[in-house]
Amino acid sequence: MPHVYLNLIGDIALNGLLIQEQQHNSRRFKEISNIFNDLSFSIANLELPVKGKDGDKNPNKNIYFYTRPDVVKEVLPLLKIKLVSLANNHICDYGVSGVQNTINTLDELTIQQDRKSTRLNSSHTDISRMPSSA
Repeated sequence: MPHVYLNLIGDIALNGLLIQEQQHNSRRFKEISNIFNDLSFSIANLELPVKGKDGDKNPNKNIYFYTRPDVVKEVLPLLKIKLVSLANNHICDYGVSGVQNTINTLDELTIQQDRKSTRLNSSHTDISRMPSSA
């Protein structure tokens, strides 16, 4: 029976310098990428949405965190991530468009998502019912 090597990662926030100085990302992750070479796959909490429309910002928040699809597409494969949880306090910072952009980006990478415990707003819109792009 083959062995499965699983890595569990906490919050991944792909913002800040990962966006501002994206040209250095491969170097940043080069030193730790060997840790992931022998893994079957990784599971992580994707802390930030892929940016949506500014008009969709959550009106109940003062600070909005986001990442960009190109950064997600570059970094998550380096970490061999195959499943992410979207159940966190920032996934809805950019409303429906941010959640949908996140789902679409992850679908393009064939990364599975756990959306079951995430609610989009005070009306308790269940994002597990949002369509995948695939």
